[in-house]
Amino acid sequence: VVIRMTDDKAQNSGFGLWALGFLVGLAMLTKTTAYVVLPVALVAVGLRARRERQPPGWAAAQASLVLLVAALLVGPWLARNVAVYGWADPLGLACHNGVVAGQPRTAEWLAQYGWAGLVGRLFRTTFQSFWGQFGWMTVPLHPPLYLALALFSALSLVGLLGWSLDRRRPRLAPSQVDGLVLLAVSTLLTLASYLWYNLTFVQHQGRYLFPALIPLALGAALGLEWLLSPRVARRAAGGLGGVAVLLVLWGLVRRDLPLVPLGAALGLAGLFGLAALWSHWGRWLALAALAAGWVALDLYALFGAIVPTLAR
Repeated sequence: VVIRMTDDKAQNSGFGLWALGFLVGLAMLTKTTAYVVLPVALVAVGLRARRERQPPGWAAAQASLVLLVAALLVGPWLARNVAVYGWADPLGLACHNGVVAGQPRTAEWLAQYGWAGLVGRLFRTTFQSFWGQFGWMTVPLHPPLYLALALFSALSLVGLLGWSLDRRRPRLAPSQVDGLVLLAVSTLLTLASYLWYNLTFVQHQGRYLFPALIPLALGAALGLEWLLSPRVARRAAGGLGGVAVLLVLWGLVRRDLPLVPLGAALGLAGLFGLAALWSHWGRWLALAALAAGWVALDLYALFGAIVPTLAR
């Protein structure tokens, strides 16, 4: 809905603002991690006002309507919380902190592991649980799979950076730029709320980043689309071939070839090579193969990791 608000073709109607406020209110009733939608909605109003050169009063009126509708939904719930937890704790956070008194604290881990150990565990566990770590964090995937997923994540990030810096790609319309700004704001706020929570409690769980799945998925899609373009795919295939060589050398040094990430590197190199040699159909075949790979990963996660472990 907020992306629609930034569309030049969208009509500036009161119904859209009511719908936006209604959805913001529903999101705020679910969980505090969803509160990022409120500033994102207000930024959307501000972006449209700037692009249409509306006066500040216009933007304030639009934002007030969104806030009013959201408040009508959230207000009764907050009033109930005040009655239960008191005026100083309308979200029940202090009560929550008391319930999880035995949960590991960040200060304790910092004293135990130091900054390097704490940050390393934060990144590793967050990454693994974002892709798949189930059963109250007790059922991880096969460890080499995380290396393959790290390769895909790095590839998507390189592609996104390449797309953003490519001066030869078609220019974005102002409404498209505003849409990307909203997605970036949503991602940054989600990340900030995750880090803020982990300043107190050790909650290195990737699920807290799921509110940003849409912008993250869009970023990965833009990166892959750029990498699969005919003028880039050949270089991407060559780079992945180089990664495969490095993995082989690493395996020889360790006397243990990393077969899963090596297979992922060679497979991706083959797909990008196919896209380079057969620009149209090769690109679609590469995308179909990637989609089939995600389906296979999902089936493995369910029948190869979750069911066997929880059935013990």
